[in-house]
Amino acid sequence: MLRLFILSTFISAFSFAQKMDSQFYSIDSLGDQYTVENINDAVEKADMCGFFYENSRRKMIFDDGTVLFLESASGSNSIEDTCAVENNKNDDKEYWEISDSGHLIRRIKEESKTIDK
Repeated sequence: MLRLFILSTFISAFSFAQKMDSQFYSIDSLGDQYTVENINDAVEKADMCGFFYENSRRKMIFDDGTVLFLESASGSNSIEDTCAVENNKNDDKEYWEISDSGHLIRRIKEESKTIDK
């Protein structure tokens, strides 16, 4: 009986710790390629330090249409202040992918250049 109590307490604590760690982002909508599990695995294994805005949530758009929001550094107790960056309007030119090995890849859209003749 004591073993069962200890085991259930351990499982509950582990589950709670995982929920606390994943509170730094939320999936707003799923695209047509990645599953929730794919996204969670990729984001949680990535080092996201340097991608959190100081006072606003960061919108991450994936190549399949998935939309994810990173919490602001000031709005979360689990994000260190040293991981915060200023909001950069050039971040609108980025999109995200998940590699075959499950890692996040950040891509920057190229500006199309027009040539006058």
